[in-house]
Amino acid sequence: MLNSDGKPISYFHDEYFPKPENMIMESSDDIFALSEEAKHFVDQQILTERDSKKRIKLLAAAMFDKSKVSLIYTADANTTASETFNNQLANCLSMTILTYAMAEYAGLSADFQEVFIPEYWMRSEQYSVLNRHVNVRLKPTALARGEIIPAALSYYADTLTVDFVVDRSTKHYKTKIIPKESVLAMYFNNKGAEEILAKNLNKAYWYFKTALQHDSSFVPAWGNLGVTYRLSHRLEWVEPVYLYALALDSENYSILENLAVLKQRVNQPEQANAIQRKLQQYRASNPYYYFRLAEEQYDNGDWHQAVRYYDRAIKLDRNVHDFYFGLAKAWFRLGNVEKSHKYLRKAKMKSFDEDLELKYQHKLDLLGRL
Repeated sequence: MLNSDGKPISYFHDEYFPKPENMIMESSDDIFALSEEAKHFVDQQILTERDSKKRIKLLAAAMFDKSKVSLIYTADANTTASETFNNQLANCLSMTILTYAMAEYAGLSADFQEVFIPEYWMRSEQYSVLNRHVNVRLKPTALARGEIIPAALSYYADTLTVDFVVDRSTKHYKTKIIPKESVLAMYFNNKGAEEILAKNLNKAYWYFKTALQHDSSFVPAWGNLGVTYRLSHRLEWVEPVYLYALALDSENYSILENLAVLKQRVNQPEQANAIQRKLQQYRASNPYYYFRLAEEQYDNGDWHQAVRYYDRAIKLDRNVHDFYFGLAKAWFRLGNVEKSHKYLRKAKMKSFDEDLELKYQHKLDLLGRL
């Protein structure tokens, strides 16, 4: 893209963001490497089975088995495969990276899949950071380590998808196989998002630049780079980045929202309002949008309005435990313990693992004592 003088627009400004001397930027090998402990686990738990279809089931089950890998979900676990295995903490991306690395070591075939779910935000102050969702699809191979099978036999139809965020009904959304470079871009984008929230803008800049060096078409990293510039008070660098991102994805609602915020900041309210009107039309059918509004109103103390937004989210998707838990919180704040109890029970019914069920049961027990 060219500026008004006909010169190429510079999207990166290294001179303004000195790279911290102690900043470690992992290589692809670092991110996907398995520790000796993880390799030993695969040797003992997966490779004892010679049939590759059974290996897939063993590996997928192990990721959720409390007596084996026993991963616990936490949103900020942006870690390498080895760190994830050792810490036993993971988000959807770090779990996907670990599963992929284990599958390769076990001689299985694995593909990364992007899942096209509605927007889901990390909220902080007046900006939104959006990360895409990814999972891994496993399939047997004729060359699984130690396995002897007839040359004509094909297992490629027998696939299994491992996804850490099953409560968002990801199986109902479209998926697309993506290359390893895109996953690396997601990894560094996640690291940058952490630094934005921690207000370490120099580190955030270098993570986003590294993400885009791996995949220059990864739109969330462009959007987050623009957020970094805005928080650094370099507004003149922000709009070119947003416009470039929108040229790649004209319906990226997170970037449109951040562009609207920018327009307000530079005293262009009419343009900002026009963008917001478009966004409201786009988001009318997105339950997570109303969930986000509900959470904002809850934090602001307007619990009646929060209830209305939680209800709207549930009407659009009745299978997300977070929505019911939000209603339970809001009704409790409004002094209606009976309704709070009702929606906590529903949240427990919609939860997707034992830890969540225990969490909700504990809250139900507390309410019962009231």
